Amino acid sequence: MSSVRKLISEGAAKINLPEGQVFYNPVQIFNRDLSVVAINRYCESVSEKKELLLLEALSATGLRAVRYAHECPRISKIIANDIDPEAVKLINSNVINNSCAEKVFASCGDANYIMMKAVNDKQFYDIIDLDPYGSAAPFLDCAMQAINDGGLLCVTCTDMAALCATYTEACLAKYGSVPVKGDICHEFGVRIILENLERSASRFKKTIEPLMSCAIDFYSRIFVKVHKCGGQRMLKAPFQTGYLLRCPDCKNYRIQSIVRSLGKTPKSFKIGPSPLCSSENCSICNGNVQIAGPFWIGELHSKEFLDGINANAFPEYISTQTRITGLVEICKEECSLPPLYVSISELAHVLKAQTPSMGRIMSAIKNAGYNLCIPHSSPTAIKSNVPFTFILSIFYKLLLGTSYVFEDETEGLKSKIWKNFLASHLDEDIVSSISFETNMDAIPASKKNGFVRFPPNPEKNWGPKSRAKSVKMSE
Repeated sequence: MSSVRKLISEGAAKINLPEGQVFYNPVQIFNRDLSVVAINRYCESVSEKKELLLLEALSATGLRAVRYAHECPRISKIIANDIDPEAVKLINSNVINNSCAEKVFASCGDANYIMMKAVNDKQFYDIIDLDPYGSAAPFLDCAMQAINDGGLLCVTCTDMAALCATYTEACLAKYGSVPVKGDICHEFGVRIILENLERSASRFKKTIEPLMSCAIDFYSRIFVKVHKCGGQRMLKAPFQTGYLLRCPDCKNYRIQSIVRSLGKTPKSFKIGPSPLCSSENCSICNGNVQIAGPFWIGELHSKEFLDGINANAFPEYISTQTRITGLVEICKEECSLPPLYVSISELAHVLKAQTPSMGRIMSAIKNAGYNLCIPHSSPTAIKSNVPFTFILSIFYKLLLGTSYVFEDETEGLKSKIWKNFLASHLDEDIVSSISFETNMDAIPASKKNGFVRFPPNPEKNWGPKSRAKSVKMSE
């Protein structure tokens, strides 16, 4: 092919990249490496007698399909689909050049049509990988119908500008959810996608089980198991959805579930409406509370799934192993903690205070008996079950040391946030009980064990590339 420009080597694959704009982003090597690891982990949970069928619905060059063929030995058959006939020619060429034609089969068609054809033919997929340019929302309903009971759905969304409230109207149009600004926006964006997955699943009497849900670089990558459901399992789904009530002034927030159980026993479900919030103003600073969502309020990850990811079992071609193991360890620490987090740097800014040491803040929280971790999406934030007023008390003690001054005009405490806090929420006993003594248990295990947790950005101009353009290949 005279139009071939260069040979790309990634993992166990070597693909020809032609002149033009067939989509390929080298920064997403991590995405593809993580997908190989997650799919192999999922395959371990499936009976060895079962033949596994995978659909890569938006294949472009066929790189993922070729890598899955060589690096995921349990997969029996892979359909690499693209709507562009020229891209399908490239897929066929790369499949032949990588000697995997007996396992990878190219398909040309609209991704939704291909998935609905599988539903019509009752040839359901065990694994579906959706990695579109932008949002995966247009493909979720068809994917939910085309996937087997207990199947793995892998979803990438690169429209983080919408999910992180740069373009609020775009998020509302695509996902039916209002995003939130601020340092919590990345996890909130992931939870918007999960809520969309659950909403789509429920339309077809299914539910999702998040295995690993991450905000990475400029995109979100989510792995969920899809189950058929009914009865009590179906009734539990609404409890995973809620709204965020957040004060933009002091960053205080609370989560409002959309339903509550009226059952008399834990196994008895009778869903009733959740009560409305009692006030439109923030309880801390009297600011105007804003509402965002709906969003997923359940777990982001499955600890059992993450515990089974063994670095020693990674395929030899995984070039980002160090980063994957670090991410997995941080995600483990997030399990069983409440949704979202408090950004210490953001809070320091609104409190007109110098950003304190993360170690001192974390030790004070741990010494008070609360659980905590640093979330995977923000190195300057704390995810914990600690009350927001306790964190404000920590800041107060750091500002004033051991001399308590309660006058409004105290230097550094002039903002309305501090005035309201001092007037209504300050508890001298709590402040005096705060200890900044170093607590080694407050240091995350991932840091103690030397994992790479927050690597620098991959390279200059590492964000999303331009949308692909069809390029005719010469024969």
